[in-house]
Amino acid sequence: MTVEAVQAAVEIACRDFQDPLRSASAGQILLQFRQSSRPVAACRQILDHSALLEARFHAACTLRDAVVREWISMTEIEVQSLRSYLLHYCLLRCTSPEDPTSLGNTSASAVRSTMMGALAVLIKRGWLDSEGNPEPATDAAIFQEMFSLVSSGGSAACQRAGCEILTTLLVEFSVTSASPLGLPWDYHDKASRDLEERYLQGFFQHAVSLGRQAAGSGAAIRGEDAGTCAACLSLMAAVLGWDFRHTSSLRASSFHGQAVHKRMDIASVAPGQSWSQVLLAPETSDWLVSLMEALLAGPTAGLSSHHLSDHQKHLLGSARQLLVAFCSLSGEVLPRRPRLPSQQQGEAAMAAALAAQVLRYGYLKQMLKGVFTLAFPLESVLQRARQEEGQLLDVCRCISALSSNHTAAALMEASQGLLPHLDIISSSVTTQCGAGLTSSHGCLLPVLEQLTLSLVAAGGVSSCDEEPWLHDCTDMMLEAWSSLLQPDSVAHMLSPIPAMVPPPPAAPHAAAVFRAVIEAALRDAASGAHEDALDEEEAAAAASEEDWMMRAAALARAAPGPALGLLSELLRGAQGRLFECVGQGADPSEVLEQLVWLLHMSAHALADSGAGETPLMPLALLEEAEAGGAGAQALQTLCEALLEVPALVLQPSARAALSPRLMEAATWALARWCDTYLLPEEPLPGNLQVLYGAADGPASQLLDGIVQFSSTCLISYPGEAQLHKRVCTGLLPVLVRRKSLCSSLVNLGSWRDLAAAFATRQQAVGELLGGKLQRALSQSLCLAAAGMSTPASSRSYVSQLMQGTVNELTALADRCDQTASASCQSGVDLHSACLVIEAMRGATIGTLSATQPAVWNLSAPLLGPMIHLYRRLKGHSIFVALLLKLAAEMVDNHVSFLKPAELDLLIRWVLELLQQYSQENRWSLDTGSSKRLQEERQSDQCRHLRALLKLLSHLTNRDLVEQNGKATMSAGQLLGSPSSPAQGGAGQHQRLDVAQVVLLGLNIVLPLLSVELLKFPKLCHLYFQLLSYMLEVYAPQVASLPTENFGMLMQSLEFGMQHADPLVVQASLEGLAGIARHQHEAVQLGLPGFGAHRTASGQAATARFLELLLRRLLIEELPTDLIELAADALLPLIITEEETFRSFCNSLASALPDPALGSRVFQVQARLLPDNVRKAGQEGVVQSSASSGILNGAVSSPGLSRQTRRLFRQALSGVVVEVRGLISTR
Repeated sequence: MTVEAVQAAVEIACRDFQDPLRSASAGQILLQFRQSSRPVAACRQILDHSALLEARFHAACTLRDAVVREWISMTEIEVQSLRSYLLHYCLLRCTSPEDPTSLGNTSASAVRSTMMGALAVLIKRGWLDSEGNPEPATDAAIFQEMFSLVSSGGSAACQRAGCEILTTLLVEFSVTSASPLGLPWDYHDKASRDLEERYLQGFFQHAVSLGRQAAGSGAAIRGEDAGTCAACLSLMAAVLGWDFRHTSSLRASSFHGQAVHKRMDIASVAPGQSWSQVLLAPETSDWLVSLMEALLAGPTAGLSSHHLSDHQKHLLGSARQLLVAFCSLSGEVLPRRPRLPSQQQGEAAMAAALAAQVLRYGYLKQMLKGVFTLAFPLESVLQRARQEEGQLLDVCRCISALSSNHTAAALMEASQGLLPHLDIISSSVTTQCGAGLTSSHGCLLPVLEQLTLSLVAAGGVSSCDEEPWLHDCTDMMLEAWSSLLQPDSVAHMLSPIPAMVPPPPAAPHAAAVFRAVIEAALRDAASGAHEDALDEEEAAAAASEEDWMMRAAALARAAPGPALGLLSELLRGAQGRLFECVGQGADPSEVLEQLVWLLHMSAHALADSGAGETPLMPLALLEEAEAGGAGAQALQTLCEALLEVPALVLQPSARAALSPRLMEAATWALARWCDTYLLPEEPLPGNLQVLYGAADGPASQLLDGIVQFSSTCLISYPGEAQLHKRVCTGLLPVLVRRKSLCSSLVNLGSWRDLAAAFATRQQAVGELLGGKLQRALSQSLCLAAAGMSTPASSRSYVSQLMQGTVNELTALADRCDQTASASCQSGVDLHSACLVIEAMRGATIGTLSATQPAVWNLSAPLLGPMIHLYRRLKGHSIFVALLLKLAAEMVDNHVSFLKPAELDLLIRWVLELLQQYSQENRWSLDTGSSKRLQEERQSDQCRHLRALLKLLSHLTNRDLVEQNGKATMSAGQLLGSPSSPAQGGAGQHQRLDVAQVVLLGLNIVLPLLSVELLKFPKLCHLYFQLLSYMLEVYAPQVASLPTENFGMLMQSLEFGMQHADPLVVQASLEGLAGIARHQHEAVQLGLPGFGAHRTASGQAATARFLELLLRRLLIEELPTDLIELAADALLPLIITEEETFRSFCNSLASALPDPALGSRVFQVQARLLPDNVRKAGQEGVVQSSASSGILNGAVSSPGLSRQTRRLFRQALSGVVVEVRGLISTR
């Protein structure tokens, strides 16, 4: 069929496709055309002569597919001819005004973009030669021809097309957006690397040159550049959006992007030091700022976007996005602060460093000028944002990015003298700056202040606003303030220029912003007082408010005098209004909600969370307190105002006005404050030490009041579970965290009263508190024993505290023994049993080295009664789970202290508990049960198994074998012993084997585990951590397991190696390394080891795991951070299973369609053989060898020396990367 006939058939099919009756047959014809052999000539015929747009589109798509499909059969001349045709078509044909696919015809954009995509694919496909190396001459010829055509074309449309081709080329060469070419991944990576290193900067400079020319002449604004300027902006943005993996260090490209930018919509741009001169040069961005000024200037200043043409709006949007990318530059592209020159460096090095700083200064000045151009006049920008918020969002993104990557001092210096250049700046900013136009502080802070105040006034504090962009903008501005005002922040410590203290001019601006934010937040809190929110919504709002208040706290700490004084005034004012409302019988909801908000905000301003570290005073407040003056007085006043709120609960007359929600907030704020200010380990500055830091001062009386407050909340607010939780899990643990606090606590009458109420099991703290709160309260009360003067007094305190609980549990067990089973399983007995078990668990967790004997003496008599309770209440899942958890805590907290006889008693009790549990087939469930019932049973089973695994894990914390007697008794013998664990038995002097006990437990757990249960992350992690430990430490015992038990363990290990969770894979690899090391030792001694176990196909277990690990490494792409860990298992496996390794290498190489590629893969894998590893180490480099002779000779084991392991890790990392690149295709 001639090309003309093909054209006619395609055109007919395109017309028929629009007819529903003939669309199916037409689609078949078009599909056949797309899949036809050697269709290039027909495609060119249609593209050159067809007047039907749809036909040209199908021809372009077919041509693009043919480049990939028929590349191998195309000769070099055909490739060059097709490339030349595509270049001419995209640059000249598509830019001709007479052609229907020209740039002016928007309906033909699909044809143009597809043709450019085909050209990009064609260029990339021929980028590397047959050896996988770049061909510089060919690449240079391509771009030379393209730029020559652009120059000869002479039109702006041709220049635009050239930029669009380069942009398409970047998309194609990026590894994240590359088209499927059926090539190894290594090809894509090498092509991307070569383009980045040789051409990327040239592309960028080409775009800058054309864009500067189009913008400077005014053609871009008038629309006379055929879209060239917009295409240049897109090309520049594409370059800045490139993944600079090769020219940027890891620190610059990833660490800075993750640590600095907290918002997902602000991408970090870190191209590396080699880009500094290109990106920071004034001529790179000055025309961009001028372009935006010109677009926004004129008689409609500020409101001009309503009157801009469509192409001007598009141009302004592209310029804004490029400005955001410029502002997001970070890492090594930003010059470091110059240091004093050494003798070797001399003056030349210092001059170069200073020149780099001048470059950075000019860059910052341009960026701020561009941001201010977009931001003012604010009133107009905000008004326009109600219809189109993009401009205001981009302003805030720029400010947030600049504040994250640069210090306040650098930005303030760069903002000097900017206002005279910005005639559209509003008068309020000019008035604020006044004489400051020429000051050393610049106009940055006044501009940020007005922008933030305008956003807050427009409603940006409320997250419920109808305009979500307004809240996002305000949030970004508060984040910017937080970055600029915190010199000890992570972003500033990692900045190339060392951080400085917050500049003095920041205080009045921060105070003004803080006042506006607080007033707006209080209005928002009052408006939400009458709204009911779901629990999920409240939790999400609380997390968001936590982050928001942290940023607001930075403002308060930057201006502690006025900000903290304002909070004190508002706190006391809210208290007064609350009592007025109660006295007048008015609704106090709004005042209560405001008071709750103020308590949270005050606590954030005064103290950090201290999570995971010793809480210290915030540095800004510490320096202010040491300096004295108004700031120190405001700090003390706010502390007093905050403490006044919880003190109200001790006044019976005021208690009626306090809601449980207010008490929850007061408890949270009090806990946060106490953690930092009440009797801290480090002395407090100034008068704060006298008030709150000295045990013999007012702090003791304050502590007594806090304990009374806690008791009142537990007793006077019955049924308020959330308030009780705040007290038991938040406030009381803070009070017993430091020994200085404990020493004062145990001497207080209020603390002794609380302990006595718990010891006598009074109803308020013994029955009405839930089980978890019983545990938390018991733990805190026991931990307070650290404040006793002697170990004997500590033991006496704990004994008296817990004796009531012990008596109650014993009585409950006796009652169950004496009554019928049904009676014992009543709701009252079950509830009581759960409470006392939780109380004992809290005491066990709260065990100190001084109190351990007392806690054990209380627990030992309960071992027998707890078994009796288990037998009676074993039908209740919640009790079984609690008892298993208590057993785990007992082993964890006592196993390191007990004497051999006591250890024997504890381990026998554990074994009997395991035996009782194993006898119950509690998880059999009718398959017809409801889904909800099945989910509840699955959740209960998960809790039980987690407790069992923790128990078994804790058993491994101490080598019990060395601590027991001489005789040995297997776990099976122990389980057969009829003796009670409380009384001992005939075998009580025989030694216990930890491995036997733990393996017995795993034998119980494994049949209960399922794939569905292993989807619970905590359970999955616990199991594989325990399995890893057993395989590493007790490999011989595991190897000697019966075949059935060993098979179940190995199946679970195989499951873990193929898991998606990196932590599970890591634990599995550590366990496999234990197997491999043991097998290597066994082979050296002539023993079978794990090789005695075989799979169903007769393959040795170690050989099976070798194949699995190799497949995981090379084919399934194990995460790179686990490759080194995998090396510890792989080396001994290769030594012991060499033939299996050879077989895998052969099978992987032979499975590849290209024999040459298979040969390369074969050679690369051979580097992992021990002889080759050792040879490479001797030569100083790991390199490939010829395939002949590598796998044919005998290999003697070099052993597992440290040097061999190190060399093998290096070899494995290179082999994995190279093999993956060769066999992975796209």
